Amino acid sequence: MHAETGRKALFVNRGSTTRPAGLTDRENEALPPLLIDHIWSPEYQVRLWWRPGTLSFWDNRPTRRYAVADHTERRRMHRGTINAFPEQADR
Repeated sequence: MHAETGRKALFVNRGSTTRPAGLTDRENEALPPLLIDHIWSPEYQVRLWWRPGTLSFWDNRPTRRYAVADHTERRRMHRGTINAFPEQADR
């Protein structure tokens, strides 16, 4: 569940999802591959074309990221984190 919006989220990937709880054998054969393939659909993707000075933000919690190595130029990137929950800073 998303911490701010309360919207349900499903965390699934080929490398670590083995068997969601409560599924029959038949459901387990069909559902995980369907969900994993679903997130690769173009309608759920954002393609960012990097240029000098590009700045992007996203919420890591519900986001699936995949970097495409389709560039030849060297890029310099900086990563920052915004702590939206300062009371949790000690964790």
